[in-house]
Amino acid sequence: MPMSQLYKLKEIAANSKLLDSKLSAMCLSIQECSDSVSAMHSVSATIHEVFLLYANFIDILNKHQENP
Repeated sequence: MPMSQLYKLKEIAANSKLLDSKLSAMCLSIQECSDSVSAMHSVSATIHEVFLLYANFIDILNKHQENP
């Protein structure tokens, strides 16, 4: 095998390692984004529950004012 082909293979191997490293970093970043979205959904659900409780509380106060 000629030396030029060996150098080309070495270059391809180095580029493959670099690409693998970048893909791994991107995969980790996507996983972190996914975790953040899950956390935001959890916070959103909690806020929704708080507003429902607040609405129920207001209804109770209004009923109490109508019929003391």
